[in-house]
Amino acid sequence: MSKPTQSYFETLNAVHAELAETYAILNVKQSELDREVSAISHEIERMDLDLEDGYGVATRLQETLRRRRVVKDEHKRVSLLIRGLTQLSVDYRKNEAKSKRICRELNVTMTIADVM
Repeated sequence: MSKPTQSYFETLNAVHAELAETYAILNVKQSELDREVSAISHEIERMDLDLEDGYGVATRLQETLRRRRVVKDEHKRVSLLIRGLTQLSVDYRKNEAKSKRICRELNVTMTIADVM
């Protein structure tokens, strides 16, 4: 027997909620890394760089920027999924309302469980 679409919709809503949590966590992490990049930049401004110090601070900056890139890329993918699921939810609810109205007008009282 097939599950009613409402069950799938509820599962997708749960995924949407998890993605929203992940999105918030990624925002916090990206802000932390932005502050770290800024701190390293200020450190560079204050330093009289020699070869050893310059290399050390450059590798720290490079590593921080690489970590930020990973977070930023994941943030973008999560954002795309959230946007897609949000639109899907809007479309589903519109269709559900229309279907209920039509069923009411045509006096259809069966559900998919009754048919399957």
